[in-house]
Amino acid sequence: ILGPIFGFIYLYNNPDLVYTTSVIDALKSTGLMSVTGGVKGFAAGLAIGNSLSWVFAYLGGCPHLNVRFMSIKDKDSIKLARNVGVAWTIIGYIGATTIGFIGLAIFGPNALADVETVMPEVMMRVMPPALGALMVTAAVAGLISTADSMLILAASELSEDILKPYVLKGEITQRQSLSISRLVTLIMGFAAFGLVF
Repeated sequence: ILGPIFGFIYLYNNPDLVYTTSVIDALKSTGLMSVTGGVKGFAAGLAIGNSLSWVFAYLGGCPHLNVRFMSIKDKDSIKLARNVGVAWTIIGYIGATTIGFIGLAIFGPNALADVETVMPEVMMRVMPPALGALMVTAAVAGLISTADSMLILAASELSEDILKPYVLKGEITQRQSLSISRLVTLIMGFAAFGLVF
């Protein structure tokens, strides 16, 4: 919420320091005013399908979210979780998209060497340094939270659904089960870390 507000104020107050003061003009200059990104035919279908994939992911395709929803205790909590989840998703995606559009208006279509850095670049440009750093840190915390949920889920799936029934076949104690889960989590963590390099 704060990022787009600061961004629009920055665009309005600094017309000489930005690519354009209008997000609409920035989008028009890149051809991004189209739902398909300006492509036609089969490529347009792929672009639309890619956008819809986010909807399908939230309807059961994100295992780390499914695990959290399965751990809800009662029906009242389900309703609250649904409402909070939908509201947060709407706010989060509108905010993220708006920050991207503001970044396009500030930097132009080809100014950033890596477009994945648009959020931290915008935050550090439009906010006081301490607040910008706090916003970037919050985004990294969300990323780490999702990554560790996926790691724990993958390790649990591997140890509970593959190793125990097919490899270890015999009865194992709760302590052995915990040790196996921890070892698999550690191995998968190192494997993921190795993929970075």
